[in-house]
Amino acid sequence: MRAEPYAAAHEQSRERHDRRIMPGSLSGLLRWAHLAYVAETPNLEHAIREVADDGDRTDSDGMYRTPLRRALEAISDPDRRRFLRDLVPEVLRPSDIATLHGIPDWCQCDVMYRSLAMLWDRYRDQPEPRPTYLDKSDSQKAAEVAA
Repeated sequence: MRAEPYAAAHEQSRERHDRRIMPGSLSGLLRWAHLAYVAETPNLEHAIREVADDGDRTDSDGMYRTPLRRALEAISDPDRRRFLRDLVPEVLRPSDIATLHGIPDWCQCDVMYRSLAMLWDRYRDQPEPRPTYLDKSDSQKAAEVAA
């Protein structure tokens, strides 16, 4: 339980996280993917090796430790997966990445948007969280209700 001054902000944050609404624009998806990438990559020296990791490991709560990398590996098309691996770290000129991958100018935005939307769908698929020592047990919840 959070201290009273922070309880409302904490609940809002949890609700936003639980809803996980996909950004509606290409720039929003690029921003989301880059922020998720930065959160998983400890420093830029390991960026290329880290983003190519399979990301299939889970932590003690049963959640993926690197959900973006796991989502990248869940993309079945190897060309699209390679494109996304290059696109996600690029924040300033994503169209350059599309050009390097041979995507024509007239459809670059569509390909980037659809690829990032596929990544978003894979990213949302998380294992069910397991209770931690911070969560109340059923008997604790029953005791609080009875009191």
